[in-house]
Amino acid sequence: MCIRRSSRTSTVFKKTSSGRVLEGKTITGSKGGWHLEVMHAKGKYVAVTPKQKEMGIVCGQATSPVVDVM
Repeated sequence: MCIRRSSRTSTVFKKTSSGRVLEGKTITGSKGGWHLEVMHAKGKYVAVTPKQKEMGIVCGQATSPVVDVM
Protein backbone atom coordinates (compact mmCIF):
# COMPACT_ATOMS: atom_id res chain seq x y z
CA MET A 1 0.00 0.00 0.00
CA CYS A 2 1.23 3.46 -0.84
CA ILE A 3 1.50 6.03 1.92
CA ARG A 4 1.88 8.99 -0.44
CA ARG A 5 -1.43 9.94 -2.05
CA SER A 6 -0.72 13.50 -3.18
CA SER A 7 0.78 14.56 -6.50
CA ARG A 8 -0.10 11.33 -8.28
CA THR A 9 -1.35 11.31 -11.86
CA SER A 10 -4.87 9.96 -12.32
CA THR A 11 -5.89 9.08 -15.85
CA VAL A 12 -9.61 8.74 -16.61
CA PHE A 13 -10.86 6.44 -19.35
CA LYS A 14 -14.32 5.88 -20.79
CA LYS A 15 -15.07 2.19 -21.30
CA THR A 16 -16.40 1.40 -24.77
CA SER A 17 -17.10 -1.79 -26.69
CA SER A 18 -13.73 -1.44 -28.43
CA GLY A 19 -11.74 -0.73 -25.24
CA ARG A 20 -10.78 2.28 -23.14
CA VAL A 21 -10.84 5.83 -24.52
CA LEU A 22 -8.74 8.51 -22.79
CA GLU A 23 -10.92 11.29 -21.35
CA GLY A 24 -8.23 13.22 -19.47
CA LYS A 25 -5.54 13.35 -16.80
CA THR A 26 -5.32 15.16 -13.48
CA ILE A 27 -3.05 15.31 -10.42
CA THR A 28 -4.20 14.32 -6.92
CA GLY A 29 -4.35 17.00 -4.23
CA SER A 30 -2.79 16.96 -0.76
CA LYS A 31 -5.35 14.44 0.56
CA GLY A 32 -5.37 12.24 -2.53
CA GLY A 33 -8.57 13.61 -4.03
CA TRP A 34 -8.97 14.78 -7.61
CA HIS A 35 -11.60 15.91 -10.10
CA LEU A 36 -11.89 16.08 -13.86
CA GLU A 37 -14.59 17.83 -15.85
CA VAL A 38 -15.83 15.92 -18.88
CA MET A 39 -18.33 17.60 -21.18
CA HIS A 40 -21.45 15.55 -21.88
CA ALA A 41 -20.25 12.71 -19.65
CA LYS A 42 -22.38 9.61 -20.05
CA GLY A 43 -21.31 5.99 -19.86
CA LYS A 44 -18.88 3.90 -17.83
CA TYR A 45 -15.61 5.36 -16.60
CA VAL A 46 -12.53 4.11 -14.77
CA ALA A 47 -9.55 5.95 -13.24
CA VAL A 48 -6.02 4.56 -13.27
CA THR A 49 -2.89 5.65 -11.40
CA PRO A 50 0.40 4.26 -12.70
CA LYS A 51 3.16 2.69 -10.63
CA GLN A 52 5.36 5.50 -9.34
CA LYS A 53 8.60 5.68 -7.40
CA GLU A 54 9.48 8.91 -5.67
CA MET A 55 12.06 9.53 -2.96
CA GLY A 56 12.43 5.79 -2.36
CA ILE A 57 8.70 5.19 -1.95
CA VAL A 58 7.03 2.90 -4.47
CA CYS A 59 3.31 3.30 -5.11
CA GLY A 60 1.79 0.48 -7.14
CA GLN A 61 -0.63 0.89 -10.00
CA ALA A 62 -4.25 1.23 -8.95
CA THR A 63 -7.49 1.03 -10.92
CA SER A 64 -10.79 2.36 -9.59
CA PRO A 65 -14.07 0.50 -9.71
CA VAL A 66 -16.17 1.26 -12.79
CA VAL A 67 -18.39 4.34 -12.34
CA ASP A 68 -21.58 4.47 -14.40
CA VAL A 69 -22.52 8.07 -15.28
CA MET A 70 -26.07 8.57 -16.54
